[in-house]
Amino acid sequence: MSSPGLRLLAGVLGPLLALGVLAPAASAQDSPAPVPAPAPAPAPAPPPAPKPPALPPAGDSDTTPGPGRSWTMTASALKLVGSRYRGVVERDGVRTLHFTVDRLEITDLVQRGDLGNGKILRTAARPGSVSQVVNGPVELYAQELTGTLAIARTTLTAESLAMPDLDLGFLRLPELTFTDAIVRNTDLAGGTLTIPGGRIGME
Repeated sequence: MSSPGLRLLAGVLGPLLALGVLAPAASAQDSPAPVPAPAPAPAPAPPPAPKPPALPPAGDSDTTPGPGRSWTMTASALKLVGSRYRGVVERDGVRTLHFTVDRLEITDLVQRGDLGNGKILRTAARPGSVSQVVNGPVELYAQELTGTLAIARTTLTAESLAMPDLDLGFLRLPELTFTDAIVRNTDLAGGTLTIPGGRIGME
């Protein structure tokens, strides 16, 4: 038989257990240990930027036209500022027209050079830009200069001029503009050439 003290204790604890006020303590084994959240994966590294194409080295024999090779320059406009005609000069066995100019302005410059073995070197400015040769005087040599001067299409060569060897250096033309210009076997000496957005490549 149970003692009166045990009956009294059971009478007090029984209702409390029924109401949920007292509950048996859970053991550490009943509660799972918290799992740490996985660390975020590192962002993938960006791909390396592509390398720009290498420009031909200056003075290399593969990029320098020699005797018998031809250069052709085209431009939507070719402006000669402060030009003087100096007559005909022979360069590398080719008779060329010789001009002295204070400044050159070349719109939409594209120049192609025949390097031999079927290789063409192409130099082009950004479309719509104006390339300049400043800090003159600039010596301009051209075997043939074709363009629209005023309203007439004109081609100037050593053979087309009535007196090609006449030096008119005393006569300075403030401005001479050829549109849709084509210049063959051109060469420059002196001045500083700037080609906006210039690109060099092979064709």
